[in-house]
Amino acid sequence: MQRRTILLCSVITLRASQASAQVAISQLEGALTQENFAQFEEFISDNLDKVIGLKLSAAANTGRSGLQVTETNGQVAIYLPHDPKRVGSIEVVANSGYRWEHGGYVFDGFFLVKSGGMHQGIISYGLLPVSEAQVRLTPGLSIAVHHLR
Repeated sequence: MQRRTILLCSVITLRASQASAQVAISQLEGALTQENFAQFEEFISDNLDKVIGLKLSAAANTGRSGLQVTETNGQVAIYLPHDPKRVGSIEVVANSGYRWEHGGYVFDGFFLVKSGGMHQGIISYGLLPVSEAQVRLTPGLSIAVHHLR
């Protein structure tokens, strides 16, 4: 009997500690540019397989140099063209969870960052939209906001 009581108390203590545990989600805010792409790149790669918040705008481009933000077949891709002076490169792809507004793309929501593999030396990440209601209703949720510089 005493063993069952100890076990039951242990389970209750474990559940109470899990319920009070803080859930932290990182959120990146600002206007994405070629100058701050490295910060965006680091944020995405540091949050692989995690839910993140984005409140970003990225101007659509028309040239072949600089930050590339393009939509093809209902998919937005964000990347910097290969530069021999720069080590490594990533592209971030989203099939949904964005909108076209005032000449650019706006990401305003929560996303799960997934690996898309490596293609021709470029690491690809996918952004999968996550229900904002589910995220915001998570007990103990805190959002750590980071601003693009």
